[in-house]
Order: sequence, then structure tokens, then C-alpha cells
Amino acid sequence: MVTESDMNLANPERTFYQNLLETVALFPKSPAIFYEGRTLTYSDLLERVQRMSQAILDAGIKPGDTITMLSPNTPEAVAAFYATSQIGVNLSLLHPLSKLDRILADHEQKNSKLLIIASLLIPTLPGLLEAKIPMLAIEMKESLPPFKKLLYPLVMKADSFSFGEHPE
Repeated sequence: MVTESDMNLANPERTFYQNLLETVALFPKSPAIFYEGRTLTYSDLLERVQRMSQAILDAGIKPGDTITMLSPNTPEAVAAFYATSQIGVNLSLLHPLSKLDRILADHEQKNSKLLIIASLLIPTLPGLLEAKIPMLAIEMKESLPPFKKLLYPLVMKADSFSFGEHPE
């Protein structure tokens, strides 16, 4: 049987961000994330977390606030997760295929102050921009391999054509 001490849960005061800092100190060049054929080290991840933290703070978010995230599992989403731990905000995670009514309901229910969303998802949610929800769009381009980085602007441009009218 696994006990609490086996799982190293003895210090519930420790945040995910503090665990990341310790890991970076011990293994800065070790792989933290494998994504799309690329590797992100713990040092790379910490740099992204710090940039994401600053972007969240620049959006006016304060410790204790609640924010919502709508993103596939990407390095940017991982950075946002750790950034919320660093700042001390509550994070509500929604499935990246959530419909607009679910996003709006979650935003209102939880008194969310910000929606962090993968930019590729915005065109799939007609009415989102009109809802006037404060948003921080995250780009996934930085994490893609070179070939996919070249295609990324084409995907974004193609998505922008479908942004207005959507067939039911």
C-alpha cells in the first residue's frame, strides 16, 4: 500500500512552482517536455513560465484571482499551469473542445478574471470576442518543429476565413 510519505506529500505548503524551481536547480539541462519531436529542458520551461507569469500579471491578475484556461496539451499550457502556481491564482481548466456556452458559464460561475486560450481555438468559437471576456491568447508556434513553424501562418490564415459565419 502506498502511504502519504511514499508520495512525498508531507509538505502541502509547497507549490508546483517551488517543485519546478528545485528541479531546475538540480537538473537544468535535463528534458522536461517532449513535444512534436522537440525537447524542452527544465531551464527552458522555467523561462517560459516566467514569461507567462509576467503576461498574466500584466493582464491585471492578482494572487487569489481565478483564471480559466482552454488549450490543448502544449508546452505553453504547461507554462501557464506553473505560472498560475507561481502567482498564486486559482486555475480552472476546460477541455479545449468546450463550446462557447460552457466557457461563458464557467467564467461566470467561478468569477474568472481572465481566459487563457490557444490562439488556434479562437476562430472555432464564434461569439467569443463579442462576449468581452478578458483574454490572453497563447501561440503554439514557438514549440513547433521547423517545418510546422513554416505551415503555422497558413493554418492561422485559413482559420481566419471561417471566423465570421459558421455553418450549423
